Amino acid sequence: MATILDEFSHNSFRDEFRNIPVDPKTWRAKLEATKPDLLFCESAWSGVDSRRRPWKGKIYASDRFPKENRKELIELLDYCREEGIPTVFWNKEDPVNYSDRRHDFVKTALLFDTIFTTAAECVPRYRADHGAQRVFELTFATNPRMFNPIEFGPRTRKVTFAGSWYDNYEERSRQTRAVLDDLARRRLDVEIYDRYYGDDDPLHAWPAEYRHLIRPAVPHDAVADVYKSGLVSLNINTVSDSSTMFARRVYEIMSCNTLVLSNYSAGMERLFGELVFFTDRDMDRLADLPEAEIEDLRLRALERVLAAHTYRHRWQEILSATGLAFRPEDEGITIACPVVGAEDARAAINFCMQRGLNPPEFRLLLVLSEAVPAIEVEPLYAAFNRFSTTVVSAAHLRRYESATPVDTAFFCFIDPARHSVSSDWLARARLHSQYVSEHLITPAGPEAPFRFSPWREGLPYFGHRQLFPDLIRRPAADAEVYNL
Repeated sequence: MATILDEFSHNSFRDEFRNIPVDPKTWRAKLEATKPDLLFCESAWSGVDSRRRPWKGKIYASDRFPKENRKELIELLDYCREEGIPTVFWNKEDPVNYSDRRHDFVKTALLFDTIFTTAAECVPRYRADHGAQRVFELTFATNPRMFNPIEFGPRTRKVTFAGSWYDNYEERSRQTRAVLDDLARRRLDVEIYDRYYGDDDPLHAWPAEYRHLIRPAVPHDAVADVYKSGLVSLNINTVSDSSTMFARRVYEIMSCNTLVLSNYSAGMERLFGELVFFTDRDMDRLADLPEAEIEDLRLRALERVLAAHTYRHRWQEILSATGLAFRPEDEGITIACPVVGAEDARAAINFCMQRGLNPPEFRLLLVLSEAVPAIEVEPLYAAFNRFSTTVVSAAHLRRYESATPVDTAFFCFIDPARHSVSSDWLARARLHSQYVSEHLITPAGPEAPFRFSPWREGLPYFGHRQLFPDLIRRPAADAEVYNL
């Protein structure tokens, strides 16, 4: 996909498709060489290179420019039209900038085949004000490969904020002051990682009374470490009355297993309810919550976004709306059980039946132990290798290293005689496999969840299909697994 995205959105979508960033000077050569299926452009201020800023002042229209400033973009769109390449525009500045004629992203959006907006209430406005027909809602989300709950160290009680001061938004500035002052009265430590640290623009200069809280900016791909350094992270919304538009950091904080403390947002309340804490009414509730309830809220928010609010979900929304065909994700799980005889095989079948692990979502794989006498192998195949159950020899798998009998996306290797997992845990493991695709997942025991520990033989293990051969051959001595 050819893209014109700023750094944050580029990183957000980078794992969902082959991303081909284009710039004003070389776009034609790139498109001719790669022949993309789609041009995906957002309301970009600079493009992915935030230092060189190749698209600065070239995406939005403006009543301040005497001449057309979007010449390269218009030529790019003409080329796409001639070559039959669909074009999509995502206006992430709605609703704040919808009526802004100085930075007029709406006028640019109308040049594209399909328009997406972060604000649901702007969809009918595009249609009524401009006659646009192909307009859809597309909200922010999280990329769990960047923002995830993996723990590498202890968390503190401090409140972190990865954001900026905007002096040109009076109400936002007032609310930011109110929140920081309230946190100070409660003697809570605050750390502000200022995105514009070192910038001399007075619009982004923090008031003197908060400058002792300021820390240098961190790269976007390191912001998750900030969110995971404490139990609570602060969010400040510029927009409070939109039903869908609020800061992308809300999703990202949640997918780091961190509580969100925020000024009010109608969209956040509609989508997350009690899973977020609003500064104007929930400060006492947060202070009084028992630790167990805090853990429960963190986990529920984390798994809410993993289940429905990742950029994979958003990308599929884009493809569906534009009519581009795509293959739905394979969610199937193969339950693999070690077997030394017919009794073990029947126990594995009962294990699946009792938990409702039925086809087509689940399949059963019986892995015959190398201890099974050769004379007994064929009868076991004849008795159990049918319907949705497959029988395979562990010796065969070890002999042919690349062979894998797992034909679903995921597997869970478990010995029902020694361990048990629930269907709920399997569903959770599938969710969390989005960000630990290179490691096996095992139920958290003495180890805390969301941490890695050394591999141990005999435990239940969940993983992506490609990990199965290594598990059968036994992982290396220094291999690690993820506790959930």
